[in-house]
Amino acid sequence: MLFQGNYSYESAFKLAKKIIEKDKSITAIFAANDEMAAGVIKGLKALGKRIPEDYAVVGFDNIRLASIIEPALTTIYQPKREMGRKAAEMLLKLIEGKKLKEERVVLEHSLTIRESCGANLDDTDDRKGDFK
Repeated sequence: MLFQGNYSYESAFKLAKKIIEKDKSITAIFAANDEMAAGVIKGLKALGKRIPEDYAVVGFDNIRLASIIEPALTTIYQPKREMGRKAAEMLLKLIEGKKLKEERVVLEHSLTIRESCGANLDDTDDRKGDFK
């Protein structure tokens, strides 16, 4: 199921209520960026929900905030410096009047597992197996 926000903390905070009202079977939320994931976490907590016991949450970016919020956010790391370098190379080619060839650029990324996905649930939790 897809819910749309505007990549901001505020939009995701408001979406949290819609997400849990729309489909009671939802147990995990993947946000488009870490700021939205933080908004979802705070929104769910404001509604009395527990992360990750009630809802697992994952973000995308691995910004500094991801390791600071409670619970710490599981997120996808993307290489921002390399993205900037590649974009600058392409821009310089355009400035020089060169044509860019259409290409798909895939840069190295990785999953950073933290508390928000439920990976640290103890053996007494009956949902432990859901996160392996």
